[in-house]
Amino acid sequence: MKSLTDDAAAYSKVIDCNTAHDIWKPLQKEYGQSSNVLLCILELQLSALFKKDDTSMPDHIDQFPQLIEQMNYRLGTNEKWFNRRSNRTFFGMINIDQ
Repeated sequence: MKSLTDDAAAYSKVIDCNTAHDIWKPLQKEYGQSSNVLLCILELQLSALFKKDDTSMPDHIDQFPQLIEQMNYRLGTNEKWFNRRSNRTFFGMINIDQ
């Protein structure tokens, strides 16, 4: 609750809560949707991430796990991107004709 004192709107939603669990309910309801929007943006960025001719392989390789990590942070345990799915997706983004 002390971390919310600077945010009057959030604090007003939890001022009468007695437990941490009670605090998370209204906060998740109010602010949880922004996480879904961010997840959609990250998924779009991932789908648009293809190895371009002017991008070095190290730069491309660095972008991919950063997006996966950010997506996994916002996904539930059963939805996370694990190595097998990540590897298939990554190799599908590389132009093998070069």
